[in-house]
Amino acid sequence: MKLWAALYTMIWIVLIEFLLAMTPGGSPVLIYLHVILGAAIVGLAFYNFSGLRKTRVPGRVKRIGVFQHFHTGGYLRGSSLL
Repeated sequence: MKLWAALYTMIWIVLIEFLLAMTPGGSPVLIYLHVILGAAIVGLAFYNFSGLRKTRVPGRVKRIGVFQHFHTGGYLRGSSLL
């Protein structure tokens, strides 16, 4: 998969995951789907990170992108608020 396609796929998976998390009720099917999508997000994030590091983009841009990714993820998890 090309890098741009993997990044675009990540956006759609996260959107589906967000909508799934906002669904009321807690049927077992939704919980398993949540786990599967979460694992897909982690795997795709590692693939995107590896793909970005292999590009010829200058190192400073890569560091900023990775920093923003993890920094924003910390706010979304709420761990950086503690």
